[in-house]
Amino acid sequence: MLEMVLGKYFQLLTSLLQDLSGNESSLGGSSFGMRMMQLDAAISMFWESPVWGHGFAYIRSLLEIDMTGDLLGGESFAFSLLIEMGLLGILAYLILFVGIYLSFKKHIKQGHTENEKSLALTGIALLVGQLAFIFVTGELGTTPIFLMLVALLLRLLYLMPHKPNEAVLRHVR
Repeated sequence: MLEMVLGKYFQLLTSLLQDLSGNESSLGGSSFGMRMMQLDAAISMFWESPVWGHGFAYIRSLLEIDMTGDLLGGESFAFSLLIEMGLLGILAYLILFVGIYLSFKKHIKQGHTENEKSLALTGIALLVGQLAFIFVTGELGTTPIFLMLVALLLRLLYLMPHKPNEAVLRHVR
């Protein structure tokens, strides 16, 4: 299906990535061809229930009964979003990740100290790292830890003094 949509660009992209990797070598556990096959299978399953998805742990239940077909292990978080959560899940995660980004970006723009700006940049780096990790390897239970670190960073940014006497006032309330 993906090959039909992308047409000649699919072949070009496949060829380019094979040349870069030297062969059909493994990229994070799957070759590029395998990943494209998984994406095609995920899109097909997505269209079975595009709004609601198939529900949490659907892929795991398929793996347990060995019925994944071309999905194979379905390692990427993108596959999980498409299949298990549908459009509503995609929208919810988009709102979450954009909200986190905007919270840290606000502190970069309005930051009064270099420490505040550095902490906010650390938060954005954490977000980018988390997104890269989950889309390449899968979620693997990292989201609760990620959200805890985001909450701690945002709380620390909130408690940081913006003016010399403000630190005393914030802690009194």
